Amino acid sequence: ITPTHYSLRCGADVSMAPRNWRLEASSDGEFWAALRIHSNDKGLGKATSTYTWPIILNPTLRGPFSMFRLVGTGANEGGKAQLFVSGFEIYGTVTEPPMTRLTFNIFDASEDLKLAREDLGSETAWVKSVGGEPVKALTGKLEGNLFEGKKPQKTPLDDRPTVVCSDKDGVRIAKAVQGFTSGRHYFAFEILAVPSKSRAFGNKKKPLVVCGLVSDSFSVFSPDPSVGSQEGTWGLSEKGQKIHKGKQVDYASAFKRGDTVGVEADLDAGTLHFYINDIAQGLAFLDITRCKAYHPAVSLNGKGAKVKMLGEMVKPPSRRPENW
Repeated sequence: ITPTHYSLRCGADVSMAPRNWRLEASSDGEFWAALRIHSNDKGLGKATSTYTWPIILNPTLRGPFSMFRLVGTGANEGGKAQLFVSGFEIYGTVTEPPMTRLTFNIFDASEDLKLAREDLGSETAWVKSVGGEPVKALTGKLEGNLFEGKKPQKTPLDDRPTVVCSDKDGVRIAKAVQGFTSGRHYFAFEILAVPSKSRAFGNKKKPLVVCGLVSDSFSVFSPDPSVGSQEGTWGLSEKGQKIHKGKQVDYASAFKRGDTVGVEADLDAGTLHFYINDIAQGLAFLDITRCKAYHPAVSLNGKGAKVKMLGEMVKPPSRRPENW
């Protein structure tokens, strides 16, 4: 927030009212800027009273700030070196926090799921992980020492792998090994092919393509590895249904070949939103903050299903549907 004013409320005992203090703000928790200094300020003159002060920002320290604190600098109304208030509010302009971008180039995937690179040179390679260990380069030449567990080389956003479902029976899933533990994140998938129900494997009621988020404890080798099938997994299917713990609920527009499905996860607020072709579909899930880490994932149930992993973007689109 870029502050313009702030208010304090005095407690029931007026002798505890502050008289000497300063308001400080920070964006990183290390450097604190003094926004306003109070010396023998009698704004809070009565019990339970409130008072609002303007904040005039230094041109070199305009914010925005994510942390605010009060620091006592002298005695209160009762002459004691104590700082006590019963209310503290900040007013100003709210700015969305920056979103950190991760690069996904190692995937935990079903053993016979194909992760391919399209129209790329031989100098880069995606690596698939089985059981958490990188085992083989899928195409091209391996760069660096990914097999030795060293940090993978970053890849531009237009250099992403395509997940293709084979003709063998069963649901296939790809889960990014890199995950999130906090903050806001937006990542996307490009839908290249959605098979017909006649090409689905096993239960025809199962979704054909599900894009979403899974927890760190989710295993691609579980009996039912579909995104959204278990606790700690959340997804959006090609029918526009949101899925969690196997329950499918009508939620958004259906998606098809050529569409882009976006996922916005705010782990600080515990919310999950989906987008289709940059249009927000509304809040899908609340309270997704019970896991240690979260990973982008896609599951496929049908021969020829094909999805391109677009990776993480800097921020979600701003478009909203007409009935938002």
